[in-house]
Amino acid sequence: MTHRDPTNVYQRPLVCVCFFVALTARPAPADTPPQTNPSAVNVSLDRAYGIPPHDVRLQATVSGAALDFRQRDLRSWYGDETNVTTVEDDGKTIHMIGNAAKMLVLDYRVTPQTILSFDFQCTHQGEVHAIGFDQDEQLDEATARRMFVLYGTEGWGVANNVYRNYQPGTNRDGWVHYRIPVGHYYQGPFQYLVLMNDHDVDRPTADSRFRNVTVLEAGGKRTGYRIHWAFGDGQSETGEWTVSHKYDKAGHYVARATVTDPEGRTFHDQVSVRVKQPPAVRRTLFIDDRAVEKMQGVQRVVHRALKHPANPIVVGDKPWDAYRPQVYGTVQYDAPRDLFRMWYLAIPSHVLSPDPEPIVGGFKRIGHTTLVGYAESQDGYRWTKPNLGIVPFNGSRNNGLVNIGRDNSEGVSIVHQPNDPDPSRRYKAVFWEHRVEPTTAPTGRQILDRDPRPDGMWVSFSADGLHWTNYRENPVIPHGSDTGQCVLYDAALKKYVLYSRLGVGRRISRSTSDDFLTWSQPQLVFAADTSDPPGTQVYGAGFCLYEGYYIGTPWMFYQGTNQRIDVQLIHSRDGIHWSRTAGRERILPNGPAGAWDSGIIFTASHPVVLDDRILIYYSAFQGDHHGHPQRDWEESKKYYRGGIGVATLRRDGWVSLDLMFGGGEVVTRPLRIPPATGGDETPRLILNTNAFTGDVRVTLQNVDGKPIPGFESSHNLHGDFLRAEVSWPGHALAELVGQTVRIRFRGRLAKLYSFWIE
Repeated sequence: MTHRDPTNVYQRPLVCVCFFVALTARPAPADTPPQTNPSAVNVSLDRAYGIPPHDVRLQATVSGAALDFRQRDLRSWYGDETNVTTVEDDGKTIHMIGNAAKMLVLDYRVTPQTILSFDFQCTHQGEVHAIGFDQDEQLDEATARRMFVLYGTEGWGVANNVYRNYQPGTNRDGWVHYRIPVGHYYQGPFQYLVLMNDHDVDRPTADSRFRNVTVLEAGGKRTGYRIHWAFGDGQSETGEWTVSHKYDKAGHYVARATVTDPEGRTFHDQVSVRVKQPPAVRRTLFIDDRAVEKMQGVQRVVHRALKHPANPIVVGDKPWDAYRPQVYGTVQYDAPRDLFRMWYLAIPSHVLSPDPEPIVGGFKRIGHTTLVGYAESQDGYRWTKPNLGIVPFNGSRNNGLVNIGRDNSEGVSIVHQPNDPDPSRRYKAVFWEHRVEPTTAPTGRQILDRDPRPDGMWVSFSADGLHWTNYRENPVIPHGSDTGQCVLYDAALKKYVLYSRLGVGRRISRSTSDDFLTWSQPQLVFAADTSDPPGTQVYGAGFCLYEGYYIGTPWMFYQGTNQRIDVQLIHSRDGIHWSRTAGRERILPNGPAGAWDSGIIFTASHPVVLDDRILIYYSAFQGDHHGHPQRDWEESKKYYRGGIGVATLRRDGWVSLDLMFGGGEVVTRPLRIPPATGGDETPRLILNTNAFTGDVRVTLQNVDGKPIPGFESSHNLHGDFLRAEVSWPGHALAELVGQTVRIRFRGRLAKLYSFWIE
C-alpha cells in the first residue's frame, strides 16, 4: 500500500474523511487548439455529503498525462544490462525482465509540490526495484539518495526507505499504487526519470512493471496557468487552486474547475456534492456511532441476554427427538394466531444407542438422522409438540415431524411471507440436505435409488408451514453447509439474503436471490481474526434485520483453547461489512461448570422481537466440542443430549451507552424533527433508558451546537423506562417540526438504549 508520510502536507486529509476523484481530462470544445502534450486536471474534495449549511474544501491539481513510453527517449543506464524490456498497454506500461535500469529523458524541474504517481507490480524479486530522478548518467552516491526503493533484497535509495513496502499479495493481481511527494525529499532540474529492475547476478530473473507513471504538481500552481471554479449553485471563484465553499440548501451540485494553460488550451474536472436534509428522528440505537457526534464520560456496553430459569424449555421427550432436540432451526411468532412456532432439528437416536435404527417414511435410517420437528407455544416458554400425522415414523404418523427435505435436513431456516401472491409459497425454507450411508429399506432396497438429486442447499415451500413441497430442481446451491443457516428478506434490497457456511469452512458467507431459487455465488463476509484466541472459528450464526441494522449472533468456537462455543454480537449496515459490537463481549456466555449449557451454545436462525422483548432461542450441551469423543451411551446422553432454552433482552437492549458515575454526555449528529405519527398532532421524543440509580436530562441544540431557547433542559428522568416521554417546561416539540437539531443527553449512572419521535 502507498506510504503516507505524516510530514507531507499534500497527503493530509483536508477535513474529516478525504477521498480523491481523478477523472479523465476533458478538453474544451472543438475550437480549442489541438493538444500536443495534453494535461489533466484533478479535483479533490474533502466532504462529498452533508446537510445544509455544508462547508466543503476543494483542491485542483494539474499534471501531465501518464507518460507514453513509446514517445519518449528511453535509454539504458548501465549500458551492459542483461534484460528484456518491452512497452505494453499502448505505451502506459514498461515491463523489465533481468538486470535493467532505464532512463526516460524528461527534463523536469522538481519543485516542493512535485508528486510521482504510478502503479508497480513485481512477479520476481531482484536486488533493487526503484524509481527516481537523475541529473546525469553516473551511478554514484548522490544518485542513490534520489532513488525511491519499492522492493528488493538490497538496502539502497532514499535514506529512510519509507516506500520500501511492496508486498506481492497486497492485491490479487500484485499491482500497488504509489503517490510519492518527491519535492519533499529533493528539488531542482533533472534530465532523467530512472526506473530500476536491478538484479546483478549471472542469471538475472527480476521481473517488474511500472504503469501509468505521472508527474504532477500538488496545488497545480504552474507558471502561466489560470483556474476558474463554478460551484454549481450559481456561485464562482477565480484564481485560487484551493477554495472553500458553503452550500446553504439541499441539492445535488457539480463543482467544476476549468484550467487554462499558457497556450490557451483549457481542461476541466468536476466532482459531485450532495447536500441532503438531515434524517428524521426514527428509532435510533446506540450500537455504533451512526447517530453520535460526540460523547464524553460514556461507555458502550453489550448486554448479556437473561436466561430463563426453567431452561431447557424444550427437551427430547418424544421418540422422534429422544436423543436431541436442537435449534438448528427457526422460531417465529405468528401474530394473527397469537402463536409461537418452532421448527427444530430432531435426532431420534445415536450410533452408540442400543435401540434399533429408526424407520422414517418406510426406510431405515442411521440413529442420528436429522429430521425436522415442530412445536408450538402460547407464551414462548411452554411448548407442545402436536401430532401432525404427516411423516411415517417407526410405523406411525402420530408424531410432530414435518416433511421438509429428503433424508437428512439440517439447519432449516424459514421465512414467512403472508402476502406472497402464491399461497403455496408463503412459507419458504432453505436447508442443507445430505445423505448418510448406509441406509436401506426393510426390503433391502437402497434408499439412494429413490431420489437421484445430489446433496447441497435445498429449498422447500409450504402454504401452512407444515406440509412442504421440495423444489424439483434442488439443490439450488451446490455447496454443503454444516450447522445452521439463516435466510432473511431484505425489503430495501428486494432480495432474499442467506447466511451460511457455504464453501468457506467455519466462517460465514452470504448469498442473495431475487426468487429464492437462483442464488448468487457465496461471498465470505465474517470470520475469526487475529484478535480472537488462537484457533478460534465461527461455527455458525443467527441473524436479523433490526431498526436499520443487520444484527448477528455468531457462535464462536474456541478450538485452540477450551473447545467450547459461546455467542457474541456483531452488526452491519449493509449485511456485508461486519463489526464486533463494543469489543468481543458475549451476549450468551456458557453456563457454570456442570450446567446444561456449560459446553456448547447455538442460537436459532433468528431472534423473535415481540412487544418489549427480544427472545433469543438457543440449544446447548454440557459437553464441549473436543472431537465428539466416542464415550459410552450413558456418557453421551449426559453430555450431548442437551435441549432448547431461551434468553431475553429488553426491547433495543443489545447495547447501551452508559453515563458514568462522574457524569457523561452524548450529542447526536444533526437530525430533523418530523411531524407526529399515528394521527397525534404533537410529536413526542421518547427515550428507552434505565436511570434507576441515576438521572438523565435532554437538551435540544441547533446545528451549531447552541441550546435552543426553551429546550435547554428537559424535566429530569429518574427510573427504568422502556418508553419515557421527554418534556420541557412550557414548551412542546411541535414548535420545532421540520427544524434540524442536535440532541444532547446528559446525566449520571444511566443506560441509554434508544430514542425516537412519535
